Amino acid sequence: MTHDIGFAFEAELVIALHAIEITNVKGWRDLWIECDSIYIVQMLRAKDPDTPWRLILSWHRARKLLQGMRVVGSHIYREDNATTNMLMREPVHGFKWWPEPPDFLIHFL
Repeated sequence: MTHDIGFAFEAELVIALHAIEITNVKGWRDLWIECDSIYIVQMLRAKDPDTPWRLILSWHRARKLLQGMRVVGSHIYREDNATTNMLMREPVHGFKWWPEPPDFLIHFL
C-alpha cells in the first residue's frame, strides 16, 4: 500500500490501515490501536466516518477486514507516546517487524 501523505492525520491513518492488514494476514482476530488522533479512534467506532478521499478505497477495504475482528481504539496523548516517537526516529527501509521489542525501546517500556 503506497500513499501520497500530506498531513500527520493521514500518516496515522495509513499506519492504522497497515495494522489492520497485518492483523488479518496473521490470522489474529483481536486488535488494539492506540494513537494520538482522537479522530482515528472515532473512525474505528463509526460505521460511516468521513474519510480523506485519497484513502477512501483503503479505508473501505480495511472496514471489510474489521468485520471479523474485535477492535479497540484508544487515544493516547502525544507526550505519552514515547515508544512511537522512538520508532519514528529509527531508520527503517521498507516494512520492519520485530517479534519482540528492539533494544533501543526497552527503557521506554
